[in-house]
Amino acid sequence: MTGKTLTAVGSFLILAMAAPAYAQTSGGAALTLGYGMGEVEGSDFQTSLMAFDADIANGPLTFDLDLSRAAQGGDDDFDATLFTGEILPKYWFSPAGGVGLYFSSTTVDADGVDSVTANSYGLEGTYRAAGLETSAFIGETDASDLVGDDVDITDYGLRVRYDVNTQLSLYGKGVNSDFEAGGDTASAQSYALGATYDFGNGLTTFGAHQIATSDEIDSNLHTTSLGVAYNLSAAGRPILLSGEYARYNSEVLGGDADGHNITFGATVLLGDAQAKRLPGAGATRNLAKSDRNAVDGLLSVGGF
Repeated sequence: MTGKTLTAVGSFLILAMAAPAYAQTSGGAALTLGYGMGEVEGSDFQTSLMAFDADIANGPLTFDLDLSRAAQGGDDDFDATLFTGEILPKYWFSPAGGVGLYFSSTTVDADGVDSVTANSYGLEGTYRAAGLETSAFIGETDASDLVGDDVDITDYGLRVRYDVNTQLSLYGKGVNSDFEAGGDTASAQSYALGATYDFGNGLTTFGAHQIATSDEIDSNLHTTSLGVAYNLSAAGRPILLSGEYARYNSEVLGGDADGHNITFGATVLLGDAQAKRLPGAGATRNLAKSDRNAVDGLLSVGGF
């Protein structure tokens, strides 16, 4: 995907967004605060999270924004901070189909090492029909801080949500990143399946199983999460309270490590964000958005 192609698509979307100024603007936003505590192979750690997301619609145009900051510290005095952000303007040719351009950035800042940033950009198409929403994307990632300047990274992925009825929703997603340098190739993948069930009285339960893997370095990371959430909107307070338990298992180069984490969160819902949604804190929250590259996939499976 060339820079000229991305520039042309971006210019088209910007012009299209400026055109329907007469259309009614709608949307919603959510602000989440979360706190987690866990253990990996005998070492305790704590995680704090702040996240903001917004979805705005104006006629046939939508604009999605996601921002988050997660900080983790433990008994070994090792601290790490993760910053993520994504913008996704999209033009809908009909109620059933739309196409957009995404830009996503992930930065990891840890004690004792230089910060690492991965920037991803590409095209995404979405199809909707009878409770089903499917999005597919293709793009590239610049991760020179991590893998050097001579490595080309191509990403493609899929995200699916199916509302079986007003209570049960199923989620699935996957991403593959291909690495190429001087004729040598490697790849990494992440996958996730999950579900939410709304009991209709403000109480929702949710769960997921997520996997990140790479055959070239013989690595696998599995996360299983289960939680509950309670929506206080019926009491006049647009707040979603949640609690989640997640268990991790990793295998890297023949070694393995196990761990678990408990996360509590509070999400303030604004506008249309009060509709059924995943909580903003915990490992399961990542089901509702695409991982744009293998690094994002690894962090999502890891609960960030």
